[in-house]
Amino acid sequence: MLRECRDPARRIALLHEVTDWVIRLHKETAEQAAWTGVDVERWIRVPFAQFRDAFDPGEDVDRLLKVVELRAGELVGRALPSVRRHVDLGPWNIIRTAAGLGVTDWESAPNRPSSGRGLPVCDLDYFLKYWLHIVAERLQGSQAAPGATALFPSFGPLPEGDVRPYCIAARRMMRRYCTRLGIEPAFVPILSAYNWIEHALNRRARDEILEMTRGTDDPRLALVHELARHADGISDDPFAVLGPLDARRRIAIAAPFSLRGTASHGGARVIGDMASA
Repeated sequence: MLRECRDPARRIALLHEVTDWVIRLHKETAEQAAWTGVDVERWIRVPFAQFRDAFDPGEDVDRLLKVVELRAGELVGRALPSVRRHVDLGPWNIIRTAAGLGVTDWESAPNRPSSGRGLPVCDLDYFLKYWLHIVAERLQGSQAAPGATALFPSFGPLPEGDVRPYCIAARRMMRRYCTRLGIEPAFVPILSAYNWIEHALNRRARDEILEMTRGTDDPRLALVHELARHADGISDDPFAVLGPLDARRRIAIAAPFSLRGTASHGGARVIGDMASA
Protein backbone atom coordinates (compact mmCIF):
# COMPACT_ATOMS: atom_id res chain seq x y z
CA MET A 1 0.00 0.00 0.00
CA LEU A 2 2.77 2.46 0.91
CA ARG A 3 4.96 1.70 -2.11
CA GLU A 4 2.13 2.71 -4.44
CA CYS A 5 1.66 6.00 -2.57
CA ARG A 6 3.56 8.91 -4.13
CA ASP A 7 1.72 11.77 -2.43
CA PRO A 8 3.72 12.99 0.62
CA ALA A 9 0.52 13.97 2.43
CA ARG A 10 -0.86 10.45 2.04
CA ARG A 11 2.39 8.92 3.30
CA ILE A 12 2.14 11.05 6.45
CA ALA A 13 -1.56 10.23 6.81
CA LEU A 14 -0.75 6.51 6.71
CA LEU A 15 2.01 7.06 9.26
CA HIS A 16 -0.50 8.62 11.65
CA GLU A 17 -3.10 5.96 10.98
CA VAL A 18 -0.80 3.02 11.63
CA THR A 19 0.67 4.68 14.74
CA ASP A 20 -2.79 5.19 16.20
CA TRP A 21 -3.69 1.59 15.32
CA VAL A 22 -0.63 0.27 17.23
CA ILE A 23 -1.48 2.54 20.17
CA ARG A 24 -5.01 1.14 20.31
CA LEU A 25 -3.81 -2.48 20.11
CA HIS A 26 -1.15 -2.05 22.76
CA LYS A 27 -3.29 -0.01 25.14
CA GLU A 28 -6.04 -2.62 24.84
CA THR A 29 -3.65 -5.51 25.58
CA ALA A 30 -1.16 -3.85 27.95
CA GLU A 31 -0.34 -5.52 31.26
CA GLN A 32 1.42 -3.11 33.59
CA ALA A 33 4.55 -4.32 35.33
CA ALA A 34 7.96 -3.18 36.52
CA TRP A 35 11.12 -3.90 34.54
CA THR A 36 13.08 -6.46 36.56
CA GLY A 37 16.44 -8.19 36.58
CA VAL A 38 14.65 -11.28 35.26
CA ASP A 39 13.43 -9.20 32.31
CA VAL A 40 16.96 -7.98 31.60
CA GLU A 41 18.13 -11.59 31.47
CA ARG A 42 15.23 -12.85 29.35
CA TRP A 43 14.87 -10.01 26.87
CA ILE A 44 18.39 -8.59 26.68
CA ARG A 45 21.20 -10.86 27.85
CA VAL A 46 19.88 -14.17 26.45
CA PRO A 47 19.05 -12.95 22.90
CA PHE A 48 22.26 -10.91 22.81
CA ALA A 49 24.25 -14.05 23.68
CA GLN A 50 22.37 -15.90 20.92
CA PHE A 51 23.22 -13.11 18.50
CA ARG A 52 26.92 -13.31 19.38
CA ASP A 53 26.81 -17.06 18.75
CA ALA A 54 24.89 -16.80 15.46
CA PHE A 55 26.84 -13.93 13.91
CA ASP A 56 30.37 -12.55 13.95
CA PRO A 57 29.35 -9.12 15.21
CA GLY A 58 32.69 -7.35 15.40
CA GLU A 59 33.96 -4.95 18.03
CA ASP A 60 31.54 -2.14 17.22
CA VAL A 61 28.43 -4.30 17.58
CA ASP A 62 29.78 -6.06 20.66
CA ARG A 63 30.29 -2.64 22.24
CA LEU A 64 26.68 -1.71 21.39
CA LEU A 65 25.42 -4.91 23.02
CA LYS A 66 27.42 -4.26 26.18
CA VAL A 67 26.18 -0.66 26.41
CA VAL A 68 22.57 -1.78 26.00
CA GLU A 69 22.98 -4.54 28.60
CA LEU A 70 24.39 -2.03 31.08
CA ARG A 71 21.69 0.55 30.44
CA ALA A 72 18.93 -2.08 30.66
CA GLY A 73 20.18 -2.98 34.12
CA GLU A 74 20.08 0.66 35.18
CA LEU A 75 16.36 0.84 34.35
CA VAL A 76 15.35 -2.00 36.68
CA GLY A 77 12.40 -0.99 38.85
CA ARG A 78 10.82 1.38 36.34
CA ALA A 79 7.35 0.72 34.91
CA LEU A 80 7.17 -1.01 31.52
CA PRO A 81 4.07 -2.82 30.22
CA SER A 82 4.01 -6.02 28.22
CA VAL A 83 1.78 -5.98 25.14
CA ARG A 84 0.46 -8.20 22.40
CA ARG A 85 3.12 -8.21 19.65
CA HIS A 86 2.79 -8.57 15.92
CA VAL A 87 6.60 -8.94 15.45
CA ASP A 88 6.55 -8.36 11.66
CA LEU A 89 4.61 -5.09 11.32
CA GLY A 90 6.17 -3.97 8.05
CA PRO A 91 4.32 -1.76 5.55
CA TRP A 92 3.90 -4.87 3.37
CA ASN A 93 1.56 -6.33 6.01
CA ILE A 94 -0.71 -3.27 6.13
CA ILE A 95 -3.82 -3.61 3.96
CA ARG A 96 -7.15 -1.98 3.32
CA THR A 97 -10.25 -4.06 4.03
CA ALA A 98 -13.95 -3.33 3.78
CA ALA A 99 -13.85 -2.51 7.49
CA GLY A 100 -10.83 -0.18 7.26
CA LEU A 101 -7.16 -0.69 8.12
CA GLY A 102 -6.04 -4.31 8.45
CA VAL A 103 -2.86 -6.13 9.40
CA THR A 104 -1.91 -9.57 8.11
CA ASP A 105 0.73 -12.24 8.80
CA TRP A 106 0.45 -12.79 12.52
CA GLU A 107 2.15 -16.18 12.65
CA SER A 108 5.34 -15.83 10.58
CA ALA A 109 8.05 -15.01 13.17
CA PRO A 110 9.95 -18.24 14.04
CA ASN A 111 10.79 -17.09 17.58
CA ARG A 112 7.37 -15.65 18.44
CA PRO A 113 6.41 -16.44 22.07
CA SER A 114 3.45 -18.82 22.25
CA SER A 115 1.59 -16.22 24.33
CA GLY A 116 1.91 -13.65 21.55
CA ARG A 117 3.08 -11.14 24.14
CA GLY A 118 6.31 -9.21 24.37
CA LEU A 119 7.94 -5.83 24.83
CA PRO A 120 6.33 -2.54 23.74
CA VAL A 121 7.89 -0.06 21.27
CA CYS A 122 9.22 -2.79 18.96
CA ASP A 123 6.22 -3.15 16.63
CA LEU A 124 6.00 0.56 15.94
CA ASP A 125 9.79 0.89 15.71
CA TYR A 126 9.79 -1.82 13.02
CA PHE A 127 7.04 -0.14 11.01
CA LEU A 128 8.65 3.30 11.26
CA LYS A 129 12.02 1.96 10.10
CA TYR A 130 10.65 0.46 6.91
CA TRP A 131 8.28 3.37 6.35
CA LEU A 132 11.43 5.53 6.27
CA HIS A 133 13.13 3.06 3.91
CA ILE A 134 10.32 3.37 1.37
CA VAL A 135 10.16 7.15 1.70
CA ALA A 136 13.96 7.39 1.22
CA GLU A 137 13.72 5.24 -1.92
CA ARG A 138 11.23 7.75 -3.33
CA LEU A 139 13.62 10.59 -2.52
CA GLN A 140 16.67 9.07 -4.23
CA GLY A 141 18.22 11.55 -6.62
CA SER A 142 17.40 14.47 -4.33
CA GLN A 143 19.09 15.19 -1.01
CA ALA A 144 18.00 12.00 0.70
CA ALA A 145 21.37 11.14 2.29
CA PRO A 146 22.14 9.15 4.33
CA GLY A 147 21.16 5.80 2.85
CA ALA A 148 17.99 4.13 4.05
CA THR A 149 19.86 1.52 6.10
CA ALA A 150 21.30 4.29 8.29
CA LEU A 151 17.89 5.75 9.14
CA PHE A 152 16.62 4.81 12.59
CA PRO A 153 13.34 6.37 13.66
CA SER A 154 13.54 5.96 17.42
CA PHE A 155 16.96 7.26 18.45
CA GLY A 156 20.17 8.74 17.17
CA PRO A 157 20.71 12.11 15.45
CA LEU A 158 18.31 13.38 12.83
CA PRO A 159 19.83 13.49 9.32
CA GLU A 160 19.96 16.52 7.06
CA GLY A 161 18.49 16.69 3.57
CA ASP A 162 15.05 16.03 2.15
CA VAL A 163 14.47 12.99 4.35
CA ARG A 164 14.83 14.98 7.59
CA PRO A 165 11.14 16.05 7.85
CA TYR A 166 10.09 12.42 7.47
CA CYS A 167 12.52 11.36 10.20
CA ILE A 168 11.08 14.05 12.47
CA ALA A 169 7.56 12.83 11.69
CA ALA A 170 8.55 9.25 12.55
CA ARG A 171 10.21 10.33 15.81
CA ARG A 172 7.08 12.27 16.75
CA MET A 173 4.98 9.16 16.21
CA MET A 174 7.18 7.21 18.62
CA ARG A 175 6.84 10.02 21.16
CA ARG A 176 3.06 9.94 20.72
CA TYR A 177 3.08 6.18 21.28
CA CYS A 178 5.21 6.42 24.42
CA THR A 179 3.10 9.25 25.82
CA ARG A 180 -0.11 7.29 25.31
CA LEU A 181 1.32 4.05 26.74
CA GLY A 182 3.11 5.77 29.64
CA ILE A 183 6.55 4.50 28.57
CA GLU A 184 9.59 6.43 29.74
CA PRO A 185 11.77 7.72 26.87
CA ALA A 186 14.79 6.05 28.49
CA PHE A 187 13.45 2.65 27.40
CA VAL A 188 13.16 3.53 23.71
CA PRO A 189 16.84 3.14 22.63
CA ILE A 190 17.10 -0.09 24.65
CA LEU A 191 13.98 -1.61 23.11
CA SER A 192 14.91 -0.43 19.61
CA ALA A 193 18.31 -2.13 19.88
CA TYR A 194 16.63 -5.28 21.19
CA ASN A 195 14.14 -5.09 18.32
CA TRP A 196 16.80 -5.28 15.60
CA ILE A 197 18.72 -8.04 17.38
CA GLU A 198 15.44 -9.96 17.63
CA HIS A 199 14.74 -9.53 13.92
CA ALA A 200 18.24 -10.61 12.96
CA LEU A 201 17.75 -13.79 14.99
CA ASN A 202 14.27 -14.35 13.52
CA ARG A 203 15.58 -14.04 9.97
CA ARG A 204 18.47 -16.36 10.73
CA ALA A 205 16.04 -18.93 12.18
CA ARG A 206 13.80 -18.59 9.12
CA ASP A 207 16.77 -19.14 6.79
CA GLU A 208 17.62 -22.32 8.66
CA ILE A 209 14.04 -23.58 8.48
CA LEU A 210 13.98 -22.94 4.71
CA GLU A 211 17.52 -24.30 4.33
CA MET A 212 18.62 -21.10 2.66
CA THR A 213 22.32 -20.50 2.07
CA ARG A 214 23.74 -17.64 4.12
CA GLY A 215 25.62 -15.10 2.07
CA THR A 216 28.78 -13.42 3.22
CA ASP A 217 27.07 -10.00 3.18
CA ASP A 218 24.19 -10.39 5.62
CA PRO A 219 21.88 -7.34 5.45
CA ARG A 220 20.65 -7.96 8.98
CA LEU A 221 24.16 -7.74 10.36
CA ALA A 222 24.80 -4.64 8.22
CA LEU A 223 21.77 -2.98 9.80
CA VAL A 224 23.02 -3.75 13.32
CA HIS A 225 26.44 -2.35 12.37
CA GLU A 226 24.70 0.90 11.39
CA LEU A 227 22.85 0.85 14.70
CA ALA A 228 26.16 0.42 16.52
CA ARG A 229 27.25 3.84 15.29
CA HIS A 230 24.78 5.31 17.78
CA ALA A 231 25.96 3.30 20.81
CA ASP A 232 27.03 6.48 22.62
CA GLY A 233 23.44 7.75 22.46
CA ILE A 234 21.81 4.80 24.20
CA SER A 235 21.34 6.81 27.40
CA ASP A 236 20.07 9.94 25.63
CA ASP A 237 16.45 11.09 25.55
CA PRO A 238 15.44 10.26 21.94
CA PHE A 239 12.79 12.95 21.95
CA ALA A 240 14.99 15.85 23.07
CA VAL A 241 15.70 16.68 19.40
CA LEU A 242 11.98 17.37 18.93
CA GLY A 243 11.76 20.10 21.53
CA PRO A 244 9.03 20.28 24.20
CA LEU A 245 5.74 18.52 23.59
CA ASP A 246 3.09 21.05 22.56
CA ALA A 247 0.06 20.37 24.75
CA ARG A 248 -2.06 22.45 22.36
CA ARG A 249 -1.57 20.03 19.45
CA ARG A 250 -4.76 18.40 18.23
CA ILE A 251 -5.32 14.93 19.68
CA ALA A 252 -6.92 12.49 17.28
CA ILE A 253 -9.82 10.46 18.67
CA ALA A 254 -9.19 6.88 17.59
CA ALA A 255 -12.04 4.69 16.40
CA PRO A 256 -12.61 1.39 18.19
CA PHE A 257 -11.20 -1.81 16.75
CA SER A 258 -11.77 -5.50 17.23
CA LEU A 259 -9.71 -8.69 17.20
CA ARG A 260 -11.41 -10.92 14.67
CA GLY A 261 -10.42 -14.56 14.28
CA THR A 262 -12.75 -15.29 11.39
CA ALA A 263 -11.80 -12.67 8.83
CA SER A 264 -8.87 -13.46 6.57
CA HIS A 265 -6.75 -12.02 3.83
CA GLY A 266 -4.46 -14.33 1.90
CA GLY A 267 -4.81 -16.93 4.63
CA ALA A 268 -3.81 -14.58 7.43
CA ARG A 269 -6.00 -13.23 10.21
CA VAL A 270 -6.78 -9.52 10.12
CA ILE A 271 -7.15 -6.97 12.86
CA GLY A 272 -9.45 -4.40 11.34
CA ASP A 273 -10.40 -0.86 12.22
CA MET A 274 -14.17 -0.99 12.81
CA ALA A 275 -14.89 2.69 12.25
CA SER A 276 -16.93 1.97 9.12
CA ALA A 277 -18.47 -1.31 10.30
